[in-house]
Amino acid sequence: LYWRALLDRGWYIENWVKPRLGKLTPWWEQALEFWNVQKAFVTAFMESYWSGPEALLQDKEAFKFLVQSVSIVQSTSSDAITHLAELPAELSAEIFWDATINLIARYTNLVTAGHEQVGTVPVY
Repeated sequence: LYWRALLDRGWYIENWVKPRLGKLTPWWEQALEFWNVQKAFVTAFMESYWSGPEALLQDKEAFKFLVQSVSIVQSTSSDAITHLAELPAELSAEIFWDATINLIARYTNLVTAGHEQVGTVPVY
């Protein structure tokens, strides 16, 4: 659940924000729509390189990418979160696929937000 809430912005908005607010504000609705576009783009990108979850799971470099990313999150998180770098070894191919897509989509979300803040989104 922690990883889903951390990486999947759509899940977070629908399952954490919406229940607490009672409904989504226009800002959250736009954030969810933008997330869905980014996630669809990353999914299409992933599908152009790997035939599916099993193929990604067999890719050692992709696996190292997720482990490194998880390690970074671990190093910047609270002490209550331990041994997260070991998590990918326990993941099914489908969860690994979904986590990788969500992780890349979150990176693009953060980069795009930063560029919008300084007014340079049109390059995308």
